[in-house]
Amino acid sequence: MKLIEPTGGSIYFDGRDILKLSGGELKAFRRRVQIVFQDPYMSLNPRMTVFDIVYEPLRVHSIKVGDPQDYVLKLLYQVGLNETHLFRYPHEFSGGQRQRIAIARALALNPEFMVLDEPTSMLDVSVQAQILNLLKEIQAKYNLTFLFISHDLGVVRYMSDYMAVMYLGKIVEIGPSDKVFENPTHPYTKALLSAIPIPDPEIARARSRLTIKGEPPSPLNPPRGCRFHPRCPFYMEKCSLEELPLIEVEKGHWSACWLHF
Repeated sequence: MKLIEPTGGSIYFDGRDILKLSGGELKAFRRRVQIVFQDPYMSLNPRMTVFDIVYEPLRVHSIKVGDPQDYVLKLLYQVGLNETHLFRYPHEFSGGQRQRIAIARALALNPEFMVLDEPTSMLDVSVQAQILNLLKEIQAKYNLTFLFISHDLGVVRYMSDYMAVMYLGKIVEIGPSDKVFENPTHPYTKALLSAIPIPDPEIARARSRLTIKGEPPSPLNPPRGCRFHPRCPFYMEKCSLEELPLIEVEKGHWSACWLHF
């Protein structure tokens, strides 16, 4: 989204490096891409009503619609809210309701792509399920592409067709979600998957878990070679000498671990 000015690298969207965009080009790009933030309490202006919050993107982009109130109301219906919520303020809503308002705001410009930054991590479990199901419905209805960011791999599997596992700023494994879950090849991915809670206590006690020790190193001074090697239970000397690039372990499934090569 280029909300924070990057110091390097590139981000391609539809064949263009968006880091090179500015002014009118950047504004036009942001009509196509919207974001739902992690914290539903901080991402809404407490001095604005729901109507003003949801309609604001259209004001920013000078987009005219027939009846603004009807337009906003249709968006609220899409996310499970109604006309009684139209002129209330954020403090009058629960966390789940606020996130619904944020989703309605993100849909206001009819985007092609949405960044979902831990959209359910601050909600209780029952509300999480409601919001995830809502997002799936919206994705199907509007033919949207989501970039879903999460630490909860159970949620990732439910939401994602394709996933990338990152450690200390580097992608260590990437591929179709089913393949990564069924055949994880990087030790960090294996440890994350083994940490997913299982609701059946007997199965949970019987399974073997891959645990990792220690704390992640500073991203300002990452270790040489594979960044995971100081905590890896399968450490080999070459892991600390050279960083392995992503290599295709099966069709469409890539991993960066010396253990398999």
